[in-house]
Amino acid sequence: MIKKLIILIGIIGILGFGYYLLFPFPFPFKDGYNIEIKNQTGKNITGLTLTNDNGDHKIPVILDGDEYKFKKVTTTGFYDLEYRDYNGDLQTISIVGFEEVGSLGEAVVTLESINENGIIESALFTEMRVELILK
Repeated sequence: MIKKLIILIGIIGILGFGYYLLFPFPFPFKDGYNIEIKNQTGKNITGLTLTNDNGDHKIPVILDGDEYKFKKVTTTGFYDLEYRDYNGDLQTISIVGFEEVGSLGEAVVTLESINENGIIESALFTEMRVELILK
């Protein structure tokens, strides 16, 4: 009896490990974006806000050479990085145009410089994958 129990536990363990290798997270938790904001402007940056359909996420100070990360942002919709320039005008850096259920991806926004008007020059790298989820 104990021998059969050990074999059963071993089989369940092997199957569970195999499932984990193929699908690292359960399907409902698999979608989402990782968003990384890198500051390479030579200045500390304050006043950035990540916005989407469901709310805003204020970002604390990002020191020069530092980065700020959002892990597994899962709300559907656009993602913009907003800030005010030296004249008080709202500026927007579009990060992700949309997100579908089942999509995965990452976006890396590199803040490269700030001009004399306080407008940030940036570079953006995004990667998006959509996985079919059968219900």
